[in-house]
Amino acid sequence: MAEGIAARSISRSDRRDAVDQLAVYLFGISARPFQRRTHQRNVIKGLATHLVRHHGPHAIAPDIAQRFPELVRASRKGLAR
Repeated sequence: MAEGIAARSISRSDRRDAVDQLAVYLFGISARPFQRRTHQRNVIKGLATHLVRHHGPHAIAPDIAQRFPELVRASRKGLAR
């Protein structure tokens, strides 16, 4: 129970930083090894969709959003495929 209280006391900006770092880390270990952009996009699509739906388009790390702007737009509309 104490962990839940501690988690709720994290500031919004700290949470956003943690989400950015997590997204960049997961992209680096799971999607970046693929050389084709389409393969990278397919790997990161699920995470991007989840983050945008739950935290808004600002939840995507800037370098990932710049690399895959279509995912951010589609996720915002609920159309990421």
